[in-house]
Amino acid sequence: MATEYVKQLNNSLQSSHQDHLLSWSETPLGTAQNRQWMVACKVDGQVKGSATAPRKNTAKELAAKAALEAMGVNLE
Repeated sequence: MATEYVKQLNNSLQSSHQDHLLSWSETPLGTAQNRQWMVACKVDGQVKGSATAPRKNTAKELAAKAALEAMGVNLE
């Protein structure tokens, strides 16, 4: 995945001095042979975006994208 939504989210929060409020939860789903990852992006303890994908990094990027959209950030 060529997107950098996690980086954009970090930059957005840093610019408003809120980067310390960012946290993630990562939950494996399914069997080891058919693993999926559910990742939730939280800002100040509130889930702003979540996603499920076969790769943890992909799910994290998609969750970051959802969080950016929920926060009204213009996606580059």
